[in-house]
Amino acid sequence: MKSATVTKQKKLRLKTTLPGDKSVSHRAMMFAALAKGKSVIRNYLQSQDCENTAKIFKALGVRVKKVKPCVYEVTGQGLGGLRAPRQKLQCGNSGTTMRLMAGILSAQPFRSVLVGDRSLSRRPMNRIMVPLKKMGAVIVGSVKGAHTTAPLRITGQNLRGIRYRLPVASAQVKSAILLAGIFSKNKTVVVEPVATRDHTERFLKFLSLPIKIKNDRIQIAGGRTPRAFHLEVPGDVSSASFLMAMGVLVPDSQLELQNILWNPGRTGIIRAIKSMGGNVKILSRQQTGPEKTVDLKVSTSRLRAVQISRKEVPSLIDELPILMVLATQAEGKSWFRGVEELRVKETDRIQSMVPQLRAMGANIGVQKNDIWVQGPSVLQGTRVKSFKDHRTAMSFVVAGMVAQGKTTVQDIDCIKTSFPGFWETLKKAGVGLSGNRR
Repeated sequence: MKSATVTKQKKLRLKTTLPGDKSVSHRAMMFAALAKGKSVIRNYLQSQDCENTAKIFKALGVRVKKVKPCVYEVTGQGLGGLRAPRQKLQCGNSGTTMRLMAGILSAQPFRSVLVGDRSLSRRPMNRIMVPLKKMGAVIVGSVKGAHTTAPLRITGQNLRGIRYRLPVASAQVKSAILLAGIFSKNKTVVVEPVATRDHTERFLKFLSLPIKIKNDRIQIAGGRTPRAFHLEVPGDVSSASFLMAMGVLVPDSQLELQNILWNPGRTGIIRAIKSMGGNVKILSRQQTGPEKTVDLKVSTSRLRAVQISRKEVPSLIDELPILMVLATQAEGKSWFRGVEELRVKETDRIQSMVPQLRAMGANIGVQKNDIWVQGPSVLQGTRVKSFKDHRTAMSFVVAGMVAQGKTTVQDIDCIKTSFPGFWETLKKAGVGLSGNRR
């Protein structure tokens, strides 16, 4: 089992670009595969999750060629160009891959099976199966108590458009329905209870597909083939959140992060850090295909408590673990309201974060579906587990940078699922590390 040991840091310096955003990389590969003609995707995230998405489309007959690191040429054959796979389609640990591919495969004239690793095979798939079945899809999963999980056995059908109100705010469920709606004969409407990240909608607009958005309603008309495109994937803002946390927490630090995704549905972490008194400055802004990007400068800051409402949670659901770490060093009592969705991520992130931060000396607790943190706390280094969750692992590496003594994070191989260059980036910033990371 691989582990890494980190000690308290005194100074950090870094100027870097980040690997491509995971959510945008997934969708770029999917739309390129469904388009007619050759698309070129640059800064594609070379993580296990995104590699699984690329491999699935290869198995479905799409020509996917890696021309050099992080650059792919994808030759799509249009909406009717996918072929029946000869094997089960491996999603690994990627919920995005499984849920969005379920929407696409539900409309294909063949049978397919989506499988995942042990962690993904525990995650609930009812939330996509219900609306897709309403559209006419035939999907069979594995029933485990109140949940249906992978593997998902899908028999493609001619789909019909529906109007569906999401019972739980979820960008993945919304995207699965919209992708299925591309193949339907009429209009599909999704109504959101709370706005979630809109990468799929931005791609639909960027590729000139017939999408209409009004308030909480998103409508897509089916039957239009996406056009081929060239795209530079913006840097992953979720990965950047760990570097921003390092920058504000470690004394005498200055970090410049370039070409970072600037999407209103994903900037919750930046707003949260700034509301805590974090010194985060925008140096420049750009437009990159369907998304905007920024260059950021982050430096050491004195933090105050943050109040995160239920309404804000969807915009920073992946960044809540590192926000908990920041809250342990902030003056006052922080609250994270309505965070029950953390229980159904790669692991139960409430259970992976709260007890282990408490073991490090944090004053942290859970009250129903809320988390509170009273800071600042003097953290003590100890041995912690990742629970095979990349964001839990990286959050505790950052916590170890401000803790007394040594902090050892176990089972760190999971970090490759989203930030394969994490350790090299830390070394470039001046972070001292030990352990068997390779």
